[in-house]
Amino acid sequence: MDAVGIMIQNFEDAFKANELTLEYIQEKTNASLEVLNKISKCIEDFKFLRYQNRQTNKFDVKEILQRCSDLMKMLLKDKNIKLTTICEVNGFVEGQANEFALILLSLILNAKESIEEMKHSNPEIKVICKNKGEKVLATVQDNGKGIPYAIQDELFDPFFTTKDELEHSGMGLYVSKLIIEEDFKGTLRFKNIKEGAEFSFEV
Repeated sequence: MDAVGIMIQNFEDAFKANELTLEYIQEKTNASLEVLNKISKCIEDFKFLRYQNRQTNKFDVKEILQRCSDLMKMLLKDKNIKLTTICEVNGFVEGQANEFALILLSLILNAKESIEEMKHSNPEIKVICKNKGEKVLATVQDNGKGIPYAIQDELFDPFFTTKDELEHSGMGLYVSKLIIEEDFKGTLRFKNIKEGAEFSFEV
């Protein structure tokens, strides 16, 4: 459900509860427009910043994965979510290390949200990086709720959200997909697994 869809749903709920007033309409409309404007500005700012420094370097995948793990473990620990990282990469990858880290962090956060919605009794996120020919395959798995077929076509839409709160959008996945396709010349893939979902990409 996207931001506009949520606004319409709120109107319908308010109408049924006999709470639909002019003030309510103005408040919800302004809130929705504000969110849409923030997302649009964020997209434009991100595109601008990406092209300020296009110099690429070789980076150590294991080092970047460890940094991401260190950043996320405290947050995930507070939610009782286990984070497992496995790196079997030999050699270095050419590209921008900060962009690779941004992708991993975004996918881990996405997995965290999926798990929180599922309220799993033994929540876990697993990040695996390994060599695949001349490329590196990175995979992020979770045992959350998976990806319903009905929303799969909208998953990478920056205005898309499955949440009741307008502040949460598909921006993280959209940005990750953009970086992978344009900078690493790869593809961000996803599928449902036995428990939860899996996102993967090659660099």
